[in-house]
Amino acid sequence: MVAANVEERVSRLEGGYEHLATRADLADLRADFAELRADVKVEIGELKVAVGELKTDLIKWMVSAMLGSATVVFTMAIVLGRWLD
Repeated sequence: MVAANVEERVSRLEGGYEHLATRADLADLRADFAELRADVKVEIGELKVAVGELKTDLIKWMVSAMLGSATVVFTMAIVLGRWLD
């Protein structure tokens, strides 16, 4: 009776670990994570390039806007100066 009880308990324990990951499962996960990490590094590199290009474009727009604003202010000063004379 004790032996049957032990066998029953052992058989329940053996069936209880089927959901755990094996070494092969972990190796597959490591490979997947390594691939994902490489993809993320590539994406970050592309993002850095895009941000650099955007920065250059923003600087160009800001310089153009400042020159345009300065031109308007200068023109208004000339017009007002002639009009007030």
